[in-house]
Amino acid sequence: MDLFRQVDHEPIWLDRDLLRLGCEVSYRVGLSGELVLRNMSLMGGYLAGAAAKPLVFTGQLDRMANRRLVETGKFWMDVTTPGGLERDQEGFKSAVRVRMMHAQVRAMLLKSEKWDMRWGYPLNQWGSMGTILEFSVIFLTGLRAMGYLFTRREREAVVHLWRYVGYLMGVEERILPTNEQDSMRALYHLIATIGDSDDDSRRLGEALANASLQNRDGWLSKQAGKLEYTLRAGFTRYILGDEAGDTLGLPRTRAKYFWPAQAPLRAGLELARMATPGANKALMWLGEKARKEQFPKQVKQLKADTTFTPVKKLFR
Repeated sequence: MDLFRQVDHEPIWLDRDLLRLGCEVSYRVGLSGELVLRNMSLMGGYLAGAAAKPLVFTGQLDRMANRRLVETGKFWMDVTTPGGLERDQEGFKSAVRVRMMHAQVRAMLLKSEKWDMRWGYPLNQWGSMGTILEFSVIFLTGLRAMGYLFTRREREAVVHLWRYVGYLMGVEERILPTNEQDSMRALYHLIATIGDSDDDSRRLGEALANASLQNRDGWLSKQAGKLEYTLRAGFTRYILGDEAGDTLGLPRTRAKYFWPAQAPLRAGLELARMATPGANKALMWLGEKARKEQFPKQVKQLKADTTFTPVKKLFR
């Protein structure tokens, strides 16, 4: 099959040392990585009304936001696990499964009489490349805005990691950014061409924000959910701006000032980390421990499908 002929071929540019370092950086930032991916990368992606249409048609993030977040988290954890992108490892399998899921959804959308080609070809190459940027340079930008510090090699490693993930997911090599500079250039082009937001942008934004309030039992848990909701909304407004926050239906909150206020403290801790032998390994250990303990609980609670099974019907 053409699929396996391509994914079994290792591109000449593949550097396993950079793959390993990119995974280590992803582990090291802990829960801050999830915050950035969810409340900057995903939220920012919804601002492109046309690009977000496949999610609306499949009902994935406006009907089952928490479950979908767990499934996306499973994909992210698989591909950022050191060694996970080796053949027959979970990261490799997840990347190929998501590729096949996208192919099936694309075929369903093209057959749908409700798909408007003015939105573009569904799940196209440009949009798929944009997804890779969400997990790489947009991810790094959000973390740096919180006060995290990365060396040039660490930033290039994260870009390289997602370049290979993109290759496995079927993004054409000719448009995959080769380094950080290429990625930022591609991001500027993407932002300039994403099109306008629409009512679906707001629906998706509200559904994603409200995920913090769901599955909360007991008074204390509900209060914690409200605090999480407010802080996450504040982060989105801090990082994307108030106009984007209004478009996405997020509440206006002073919590947006918390994030720049804590950045100097975070940067100070990062300087201490860089000066302390063994600190990176300790943070990686903590990140791995949190993944192993928290993720299975979320999967069980939400009965999430982590096999990336395509939907059987469209909801629009």
